[in-house]
Amino acid sequence: MSTGHEPPLSALPSDGRSTLLEQSLLVFLGCLLAGGLGLQLTPAPSSPAVFWPPAGVALAAMLRFGWGAAPSVWLGLAAVAALQGGPALLVPAIASAGLLGASVAFLILNRWGLNASLARRRDLTLLLLIGAGLAPLLSAGANVLSQLALATVEPGRALPMLWQLWGAEAMAVAAI
Repeated sequence: MSTGHEPPLSALPSDGRSTLLEQSLLVFLGCLLAGGLGLQLTPAPSSPAVFWPPAGVALAAMLRFGWGAAPSVWLGLAAVAALQGGPALLVPAIASAGLLGASVAFLILNRWGLNASLARRRDLTLLLLIGAGLAPLLSAGANVLSQLALATVEPGRALPMLWQLWGAEAMAVAAI
């Protein structure tokens, strides 16, 4: 739990020069460029990525800018999903799955008083357990459920896909 002495993560000091539009554009482009990198690291067009940097960028943006980053995170993730091809209904589902993980992690980490400097062992542990553990599991699970609902993945491939997506997102969050 927070001791009440740390500022909320979204209240980190700003240089005072960036506007909401600039922050939004930065987050959108960060997710889009990270997604492009992730797509380049995908072994085959129809298989999940082995490393998914947009998950790390999404969480970092939420931790840095708070809820104001959510629309840009979603739009960036949707743009990446659109680049992947597939059914049009899958685009908002994948973007929403990614935002779900980052949002839940942001809520928990902010509530439990994560200090963004990660100076304490507790903060690093929280970030790894919640940010790189729970959040990617939630977003990967929502992604797989969406693909099952839209019949873009066979039920027998769902569990292996869940673990592969979780691993790709967890590594990216830990790296970023």
